[in-house]
Amino acid sequence: MRVLAACLLVALIFVLPARAQGGSKTVHVLVVIPATYSSTVTPDQAVSAVQSWLGQPTDAPCIGSQYTCTIEGWFRHELGQVFNYDLRTVSVSFNWSSFDACGSFSGPYLYLAVDPAVSAATGINFGNTSDRTMELVMGGGGWAGHYSPADRGRVVDHMGMVGDWGVEQQYGVPVSCIPAPDAPAHGFSHEFAGMMGEYVTAGYNEGGLFLGDVMSAHEKADLMHYSGQWLRAP
Repeated sequence: MRVLAACLLVALIFVLPARAQGGSKTVHVLVVIPATYSSTVTPDQAVSAVQSWLGQPTDAPCIGSQYTCTIEGWFRHELGQVFNYDLRTVSVSFNWSSFDACGSFSGPYLYLAVDPAVSAATGINFGNTSDRTMELVMGGGGWAGHYSPADRGRVVDHMGMVGDWGVEQQYGVPVSCIPAPDAPAHGFSHEFAGMMGEYVTAGYNEGGLFLGDVMSAHEKADLMHYSGQWLRAP
């Protein structure tokens, strides 16, 4: 598969009211809006969905259900911690040549096109291990992935990305390319935790992989070791 070079053309950066809750540092959460994309939902719907998935420190601690938990509630239940985040929409242009049958971007290296454009628009340095950045890409389809300290030698550290399938499911307009019904926050929560460093010690073998799952002792230790400065007791 051939990935075309990204065009670092910036159309708009819109900073939404931040849901930062205090503490030392802030996770950057971005709804990325390509110049052209195909989706059954809008960026405003994506923003609302992401806010509902993340939640806030007043959410009750929760476990065992991806449909009723928020990521804040999950972290509170499993770690006794919450996190700071801001949420922005970022409009960018980049070149991409691979699409699925539903018109969404496809291929294993979408981040190589998206991240340089996002970096140019926001000033975020994806090679800076002191940052934590989570992206939802409009028209990204089922794309999902993350980089964390386990990926030594990679260009990108502490970055997570998902497409918009979860948003399409949340609003009841899934495309035919989605293989099976799933909890809307399923992929986002998994990549968010990985971006924060959850799976470094034991990989994906100890649970704690998706919203509502029980985190193992190793995963809890990894989160506090690699992202403790972003977490604070409620």
